[in-house]
Amino acid sequence: RIFSARLVSMTPPSRPAAALRRLSPLVLLAAGVGAQMGMGMPPKASAKGEWKEVPSLLCDACSSGVKAAFTEVAHQRSEAVAGTFGEDDINSVLERLCDPKNRIGHHLRRLDVYADERRSRTLLKTRQMDDVGKCGVECETLVLACNKVMDEMMDVEELVVALYKNRKSADQLVEEFCKEAEPCEDAPKPLPPSYKRKDHPFVPMDESELSLESMMAEMNSMGMGGNLMTADDMEAYAENMDGYGYGDMDPYGDMDPYGFGNMDAYGDAYGDDPYGEGL
Repeated sequence: RIFSARLVSMTPPSRPAAALRRLSPLVLLAAGVGAQMGMGMPPKASAKGEWKEVPSLLCDACSSGVKAAFTEVAHQRSEAVAGTFGEDDINSVLERLCDPKNRIGHHLRRLDVYADERRSRTLLKTRQMDDVGKCGVECETLVLACNKVMDEMMDVEELVVALYKNRKSADQLVEEFCKEAEPCEDAPKPLPPSYKRKDHPFVPMDESELSLESMMAEMNSMGMGGNLMTADDMEAYAENMDGYGYGDMDPYGDMDPYGFGNMDAYGDAYGDDPYGEGL
């Protein structure tokens, strides 16, 4: 006899905030994946970059990216079996160069952006930090600058060839592809006089959060969507569940959370024998 079954949670939800605080990092990771699978978790909002600051950061984003690409290519070449590392591998590195959630794109998150006031104009500069920072507004602005460089200004094919030949240092590549090319043309470029910039502090990333984020990036690269939510994120979400109409109520009201009510979990069709007569 053929019968259908519903996949249900084996633990009915309780008051969320306290319970969510006790979840392990791996459970938090799973919750993030659940968001993409329609399990009720909202995706974490991404910070927005400042487009008006992008022209002032193109040169620094280019220099940082080329150096990061050089370092990563050298690392992967040293780890590969002799003769197996090729241009496709380099292209794969460059594709991830502006992704702040990928390890290869972390170079953007080690940059702190600050304003340099000079008489009647304001320049933007970056300084290298020791830690990987959380990707807030400044990081997102650098991501915009990096993408503009790679998509519109960089001769990517030539860069791939140069990295493959491995005959130039990182500084020489920066000179050729950034400082003597379009990304650094007319640099430094001041901000528009009417633009009022807001500075954002550099916030180092907690090691556990960074590890989880790297795991999420790896899962996303395999086609498994998800969003990273820390304990604080999930508690904040839980405390605001009234936005979904739950408030302090049990989200299932007085109903059986599994939808069976007072019935036999297998329905009346089978009576006391959940598998059918004679089985």
